Amino acid sequence: MKRDYLVYPSMIGAKSGIIWAPDSLEEPTIFDDSKPLNVSASKCHNTTMCVWYVSPVWQFNDPDKFVYALFGDLTRWTGVSRQQIISIDKDFNNNNITITVQGFPNQLVRLFFSVFINVEELVSCGTSDTSGQARFVVAPHKISCA
Repeated sequence: MKRDYLVYPSMIGAKSGIIWAPDSLEEPTIFDDSKPLNVSASKCHNTTMCVWYVSPVWQFNDPDKFVYALFGDLTRWTGVSRQQIISIDKDFNNNNITITVQGFPNQLVRLFFSVFINVEELVSCGTSDTSGQARFVVAPHKISCA
């Protein structure tokens, strides 16, 4: 890459959300058509590999207007995959989101979330000893294991 350039969600068919790089997780930022990704030629060039992930933003209908984004399992190349996260059920009327994951029986699954964009939270759930499934419940002020 010979020069810096900007990437907008509309250029790549993506939705707005939070964008982050695995090597700079402490710096997630808003990614929309007013705040594009600045790809630096000094960082991303012929001898490097640059990767960014975009996570959709969930906002609850509560007085504090909590904003969450799911980053997923950061121990995997693909943090959010259909093989592991089998459903995301949003119930904004009751102010919760249930995320069902599939793992091995009695496995500890860790999912990483962004809260208010600049605060990160790691939540662990053990899977069932029979089905290998676990459920994460995201609600205002709390992310828990169901």
